Amino acid sequence: MWFRFKYKFVLQHSDAVALYRHRWYGHLVVVKESSASEARMLMHLENCDGVQQLFESYREHQRVRLVLAFYDSFDAHERIQHDALLTCSAGAVNELILNIARCLQQCHQAHIAHLNLTFEHVMFHRTIQCYLISVGSSQVCPHDQLYQGCVTGTAVAPEFAQGQFGLRSDVYCLGTMYKMICHKPYDTFIDHMMDANYYRRPTIDECIIHFEHQDSLLTSLTHAS
Repeated sequence: MWFRFKYKFVLQHSDAVALYRHRWYGHLVVVKESSASEARMLMHLENCDGVQQLFESYREHQRVRLVLAFYDSFDAHERIQHDALLTCSAGAVNELILNIARCLQQCHQAHIAHLNLTFEHVMFHRTIQCYLISVGSSQVCPHDQLYQGCVTGTAVAPEFAQGQFGLRSDVYCLGTMYKMICHKPYDTFIDHMMDANYYRRPTIDECIIHFEHQDSLLTSLTHAS
């Protein structure tokens, strides 16, 4: 088959994920078993560098397989565990959340709600600072409103229990992540992000403005000290 012709097997991670090397160009790719819906979402997000890049997809034995960019990366949980500053520095937490928000902004600009935003689905790399993976639960949202539908990921927002979702569901999940890693008192903006009322939450653009402002303040305080 054409895939075996183009790629050489390197390392089996599990039954569903394997590592291959391109026979001509030498770059590594991840091949994982997935769904047609995730393939469609990744094609829709092909111009977003805040999402793992899809090279191609194919079917094998009635299964959909995705050929994805491979980065020597680690997820947000691993970054927190290895970066002692992140558990005590407001600036480090703010920077982490800001980077994730910028990735989400790219999705929202493409009218895509990620809907599965957890630490395990945020990856960091030394050259690509931050990117999102696992968009199989994502949905197209042409407008900033609540839509009816079942959300199948592991992230949690109040509207999911009512079979609803929207772009600001990601904002709630981002606020949850902030609270989980911030051990210092946090400002009321985070409470707004996690408002039970979908329409009272800020947009992702408003979140970025807030965190960029916080980043500037924290940088100024650090230089002043």
